[in-house]
Amino acid sequence: MMRRVASLVLTLVSVALPLQVSAHHSMAEWDTSIIDEMEGEVVNVVWRNPHIRWTMKIRNEEGEDELWTMAGTSPNHLTRRGVTADMLEVGDIIRVVGSPSTRRPLNFIVNSALMPDGAEVLLRGLGPAVNPHWPDARALIGTGEWGDAEAASAEPRGLFTVWKAVRGVGGREPLSLTPEAESVLATWNEADNWVVRCERRGMPSTMGNPYPREFVEEGDTIVLRIEEHDNLRVIHMADDIDPATQPLSRLGFSIGRWEDERTLVVETSRINFPWFNTSGVPQSDEAKVVERFTLSENELRLSYEMTATDPATLTAPARSRGEWMAVPGIEIQPFDMDCADNAYL
Repeated sequence: MMRRVASLVLTLVSVALPLQVSAHHSMAEWDTSIIDEMEGEVVNVVWRNPHIRWTMKIRNEEGEDELWTMAGTSPNHLTRRGVTADMLEVGDIIRVVGSPSTRRPLNFIVNSALMPDGAEVLLRGLGPAVNPHWPDARALIGTGEWGDAEAASAEPRGLFTVWKAVRGVGGREPLSLTPEAESVLATWNEADNWVVRCERRGMPSTMGNPYPREFVEEGDTIVLRIEEHDNLRVIHMADDIDPATQPLSRLGFSIGRWEDERTLVVETSRINFPWFNTSGVPQSDEAKVVERFTLSENELRLSYEMTATDPATLTAPARSRGEWMAVPGIEIQPFDMDCADNAYL
C-alpha cells in the first residue's frame, strides 16, 4: 500500500556548518522545519549529478495516487560511501524521510530511505541535520566520511595528488560591500537563483565545495582538476604573460609562482562570473583573487588562504581560509551533470 505515513514539525536549531559544505548547497527550497515520512513505489530512478532523483507513487489521504519527485545527494558522494545505484530499483516499495519543497508541489528532499530488505540508506550529505531514522533497521548504509581510509594511509607526494576539504576547519571574514552590491544582494531570491538553476560555478565560488580536487603538473602549467562541474583551472607558471591580453572567462586567468618550496601563490583575474558566492553577493569583471596553498611539513595537509578584491562590490578585501587533506587513491570522477528537472539541494 502506498501512503503518507507521518509528519512532524520540529523546532529549528541554528547550526554552524563548515564553509565548504554550506557554500555548496542551496537548501532554501526545502522546509527543513518539517520532517515527513512517506511510503510508496519507486517508479523511475535518475542516478546523475548534481543530485540523484527518483519518482515515487504515493497514495494520499483521499486514497488517490500521486507521483512525487524525490532528491538525494550527489551519486559521486554516495558511491564513495558505499551507496550504489542498484539499491534503488523500479518497483521497490520503500519508506523515505525528509522535507517537502516550498516552491514545487510533490517535491521532496530525502534524508534516508528504508529499503525492502530492512536496511536504512542515508541519501543526503552527512552532518548534524541527517541522522539515522529507523532504530530497528537491519543495517545502516552510507555512513562515514569518504577518503578517511586513504588519508590515514597516505604517503607524502607533495602538491601533486588528490585532496579533500577538512570538515569544520577554516571560515571567512564578514564581507564589506559597496552600496551597489548591497542593493543587488537585497534582491537575491533564495528559491530561484543560479545555484538552484544548477548553473556551473565560476571563480572563486568553485573553490568552496566538498568534492575532491587534484593538482597535475603539465609542463609550464599546473592544472587544478575540480570534480564538481568538471571544472579545470589552468595555472600558468611562466611570468611572461600579461593577463590584460587574455579573454574574460568563468574561471578567469591564473598565474602561479612558488614563494618557497612549500607555498604556491596563484593570482587570478579576468573573471566574468557574476556571483562571488552562493548567497547573492555579486561580482564584477574587475575582481581579482590571490590564493596561497601551503603544504604541511609532512606534506599530508594543505592550508588554503584566499583574498579577493573587487572595487565595484567590495570596500575591503574578502578573506577566507580552509584546510585540505591528501587522499591519494581517490580518483576524480566525471561529474556528468544533468539538470533536466532542477532537482537541486
